[in-house]
Amino acid sequence: MLLTPSQSSRFWREWAACIRLHKWSKPDSETQRKALLQRAGFTSLTLVDKLTGYDRVLSELAILTRPDDLAPQIREAEMPRTRLVFACRQLADEPYIVALAASARFKCLDWPAMDLDTMLQLRNTLADRAVSHHRPATTANRRHANSQRPQSAPTRQTFPELEYAPGPF
Repeated sequence: MLLTPSQSSRFWREWAACIRLHKWSKPDSETQRKALLQRAGFTSLTLVDKLTGYDRVLSELAILTRPDDLAPQIREAEMPRTRLVFACRQLADEPYIVALAASARFKCLDWPAMDLDTMLQLRNTLADRAVSHHRPATTANRRHANSQRPQSAPTRQTFPELEYAPGPF
């Protein structure tokens, strides 16, 4: 299964609520579940990926449970942006992100409203700068640890002298 345990648990919890709402019998609920997965583009729940596939499945589930409420569908449609904003905030502080987004490279004053491709580039830039920030210290620590290791020549394993006794072959 490609989904995390918490994602799988959420799907089954919301699916059970959908079954209760529509009062489907067991065979009807299986038919509806397979139809839901088909509309989301999958043949089985085990084939649903953690990100965009799961978003499509939850969006289809939201249509079944609350057909008159568009908020859950909009929330699921905005999930890629939400993930990128969260990832950017995990990598750097808000003032740094705002300054980088306003730089000559990105030219954007409202960084959470960037288009997804540009926001992905922003996230990758933040990740690269975070790594380059700690890379010299990591390299120095590795060199120090390697210099502390005992430098001895590898020993060859020897076997005791065996008498050679010719066999019948």
